[in-house]
Amino acid sequence: LTPNIRTPKEEIEANSFGLPLSIFEESFLAPYVSLSTIDFLLQQKSFIIGSSNRLFAEGAVPADVIILYETGKIVFLNEKLQECTKLFQRDKMFIDRVINE
Repeated sequence: LTPNIRTPKEEIEANSFGLPLSIFEESFLAPYVSLSTIDFLLQQKSFIIGSSNRLFAEGAVPADVIILYETGKIVFLNEKLQECTKLFQRDKMFIDRVINE
């Protein structure tokens, strides 16, 4: 199912699955999108998507963060966002305790 749902039957089906997934007001979340959805994505205030098309990772769509599933690498293109993800000492201690117990 793509953002361009055309028939009432498809719309009812999409709604029954909760699609498109909305995580924040005016945002879009989709586990998988194709390259043909770029125009739709660029009209959104924000979005989180999954795609197997390398063009997304290579900058076809502006992004703050790119997660490369195959390698587990997280690439931050927005430095302010990267700063927000740094763990404090208490966070690290908590994680260590959870892992070791």
